[in-house]
Amino acid sequence: MKSFLKVFLIVAVGASLGIFAYLGYTTLPRELSWPVALALFFIVYMFGLSVHELGHFIAFYLQGIPCRGIFIFFLLFIKRNHRWRLEIRWNLITLFGGVVFPDYDNTIDENNFTEVRKAFARAVLWGPIASVLIAVLSALAFVFTSGLSNGIAQVLTYYSSVYLAFIAFFIVLLSMLENEAAIGDFPAYRYFRRDDFFSALQLKQSYIYASKPLKYRNQTEYLSVVLDHGIQERVERQDYSLFTYEAVHQRLMHYLSGDLNELPQSVEIVVKELYAHRMHFHSRLEIAKVLAFRIVPIVDELYGKMVAEDYYRAAIVRFVKRDKVLEYLRKQQAHYLKLEDHSEFLSNKDNITTTMLHPVLKFFEGYTLDDERFNRRIAHTP
Repeated sequence: MKSFLKVFLIVAVGASLGIFAYLGYTTLPRELSWPVALALFFIVYMFGLSVHELGHFIAFYLQGIPCRGIFIFFLLFIKRNHRWRLEIRWNLITLFGGVVFPDYDNTIDENNFTEVRKAFARAVLWGPIASVLIAVLSALAFVFTSGLSNGIAQVLTYYSSVYLAFIAFFIVLLSMLENEAAIGDFPAYRYFRRDDFFSALQLKQSYIYASKPLKYRNQTEYLSVVLDHGIQERVERQDYSLFTYEAVHQRLMHYLSGDLNELPQSVEIVVKELYAHRMHFHSRLEIAKVLAFRIVPIVDELYGKMVAEDYYRAAIVRFVKRDKVLEYLRKQQAHYLKLEDHSEFLSNKDNITTTMLHPVLKFFEGYTLDDERFNRRIAHTP
């Protein structure tokens, strides 16, 4: 029933926008040439994206949460050494949208976990709200200018308002999506409000783009407890979904990097389960494929080097078609097992590629933190 209502609402809003565009067009005294209309669309598109991301950005700041950066299309506004900088960074991931990176630097514990979650939920929701508000204001602006005698003002306002309305509609639609590359604003809001495990995972992962990633990790140990408990619960009910894989990967890398003295028991249980029942890796999720290589050192610790080598070779056969992420992990684990020498390759942090979000995350120090430390630990030659 909810799916039907969602589809009905989308169709109704889309139809309303179409009617608005048609009725407005019939009142125009003239048209715009296509080069001008195209240029205007690009300007309005950038404006619409900026308003959406600024909605998130301002909402974070109003709740006392500073931000580290904003990615809008090809523009990266990032805070380095306490100063904001603008960098031109082309990438496909933010081609139709943007990302805001909060820089929460306070301790998260049992006492304030709920409040921090609510703050992030509100900030997530204010992106779509800002998009809807600006679309409504632009439509009102056209209605106001339609009565003016200045024809060019009416034409420009019409095209701008129609473009902005459809762009806002498109952005709101994207905010409903949920996949491995990104969790849309609406599902993220729902998860932040209702799901402890998701909230702990997202807040803990924020160290990646934090100004002081190690300090942040030390201030969020309570979140580690929530994650370990959640992982164990999910494994008991055979829930090998996206968030389970991501939480296991995060905790595993904290151990491999030397940040943890012992492998969390919940992660050890998962590694044993994944090793014994490798069908769990058949998922199309990239993170599942990543884990297939990441657990090689743990298989070595649990079952010995010969078993780890056999497991590694089986993973190579299983994932014959590899992208940059899997090729990096293949070389890393081959070096760990002393099967190949990739010392020079692994010593260069620019080669670290661990996720499809690499084109966005590579500009933050915390992204390569765990791999840099792990690679230093295995710096040997065959």
